[in-house]
Amino acid sequence: MNTMKNGGNKILLVCILLWSCDIALLDDAETEKQCVTIFRDSMLKEINLVRTNPAVYAETRLKSVMETNTDNGSYLYLKRLTAVGAISFNDSLNKSASEYVMKLKDSLSHCFQGTSLDRALIAGYSGTAIGENIAAATPNSFNAMLNAEGAAIEFMKILIIDEGVKYSGHRLVILNPKYKTAGVGYKRNTSGKYINYVVQIFGNR
Repeated sequence: MNTMKNGGNKILLVCILLWSCDIALLDDAETEKQCVTIFRDSMLKEINLVRTNPAVYAETRLKSVMETNTDNGSYLYLKRLTAVGAISFNDSLNKSASEYVMKLKDSLSHCFQGTSLDRALIAGYSGTAIGENIAAATPNSFNAMLNAEGAAIEFMKILIIDEGVKYSGHRLVILNPKYKTAGVGYKRNTSGKYINYVVQIFGNR
């Protein structure tokens, strides 16, 4: 688990191995659902960009970060990395991630309801391997209700940069060639410690 502070902002990462949304419509459940869908689709796009063309991802997403020496080595790591296959959504993993992200507030744990694999199996997943990433952040740049696509890009960047995370665990999960599918969950909770919460689940089926 790692916490980064930027002024009054907080970003938290936890790991196991142009469309915008109108803030004025936050009370509209259908609009919120639409924003989450756009966020999820945008995150899958980012996942597949970094998996299938890591050098391009590094150049387009991380070069400015690298130039300020805050990329945690991710820029050069991706520039030298061999591409792996694209992945697709798994409905059961989307369900598991979406249900689990609702439980996150002040503590970001992978163990509220058994293991990540246990939860995925309950949701209908038929695979045998799971990788789970959890991230949370307070800045508005991570608010999918304001800009779903932009928030997905920002969350992916902090997961790939993985500052202070032992063994760069989030990065390794995202880029693991054994994973073929994924699920994504997002929740905004203004009463929570970190406000914007994301769960990524990767599976081998």
